[in-house]
Amino acid sequence: MKDSPFRSKEQKQAERALYEAIGEFAVAFERIFGALRMACVIMLQRRGLTCQPLADVLLARRRDKELKELAGAMYAEFRPDDEVGQKELASLLAKIGNLTTQRNDYLHAVWTMSTRENNGTLDWSAFAVVLDKTLKKGRTVAYLAPEEFTRLAAEALKLQVLANRFCRCVNQEYLNLAEELTRAL
Repeated sequence: MKDSPFRSKEQKQAERALYEAIGEFAVAFERIFGALRMACVIMLQRRGLTCQPLADVLLARRRDKELKELAGAMYAEFRPDDEVGQKELASLLAKIGNLTTQRNDYLHAVWTMSTRENNGTLDWSAFAVVLDKTLKKGRTVAYLAPEEFTRLAAEALKLQVLANRFCRCVNQEYLNLAEELTRAL
């Protein structure tokens, strides 16, 4: 980050910490969907689609909601007799959906560094106005310190572990999906 006559040293340090935390969250979040894509590829391969480029084309443009729906539907088709596993997968996909909403709100907001009072001292935090896309709430104001993005990154990492377990279960059919998804992290 270059020196700027318009920002103080403290503001630049706060921005750097925020950007690092946002990046950590963004990477952890995308890894969840990498695991879901791989699980879909494996299910396609297990059912006879041997052309990897075709699987890549089918999944390349599937984003958050579509990929979650596709993974759930493919698993229901892949293992129709595993109703308990399908329910656990649906629960996992719902948690991913909740994190996706937070990710979209936070990463698509316009952030500004500002100070706010915290126990009698002024702390740097990020300030953003998040516009509600459903047109029901108007807008909300979000104040986030890097610690909030670090918390979100930790949540994303937990979901990534579970998404990887899902992927492993479709790759190793003897594994029980419900057991894997409810096993302690």
